[in-house]
Amino acid sequence: MRIEILKEHKKFEKKRIHKLIRNVIKFALEEALPVDKFQVKESLIYVELETLTEGAGVYAMDEVPHRQFSMSVANDLNLSQTIEAVSHECVHIWQQLRGDLITTDTVIPYNIWKGKIYPWVENYSWRYFNAPWEQEAYALAPYLYYNFLNKMKGDI
Repeated sequence: MRIEILKEHKKFEKKRIHKLIRNVIKFALEEALPVDKFQVKESLIYVELETLTEGAGVYAMDEVPHRQFSMSVANDLNLSQTIEAVSHECVHIWQQLRGDLITTDTVIPYNIWKGKIYPWVENYSWRYFNAPWEQEAYALAPYLYYNFLNKMKGDI
């Protein structure tokens, strides 16, 4: 798995925050979540630290056959929030690797969850927490968060 982190964090030095993000992603996708190791090994994950107007993280997937993923993470989060946001976004990568979640970037974008189409509409935000892929991500992210902290035992 290759991880490329773009841009800077507003609160932490580059080396420290990049190492933390890499460790969270590796823990989630190589140790904690049951996923095909070949798929993970052949994946490329881009993480962009940027100013976000809403939320702590945004996930998108590019080119399913090439296993290229991207996530944007707010560049002003504290360490705990960064771990939570990256953990949540890793669940979405895992969902894609399993084949349960397919995202599109068409004129009228939509997601496919376990074969069912969910169109993106103007007032999508009200559906956000009810989307099954988000429910799963919010359920699993705390598991990843606490197990990552336990593994690191204060070495963050």
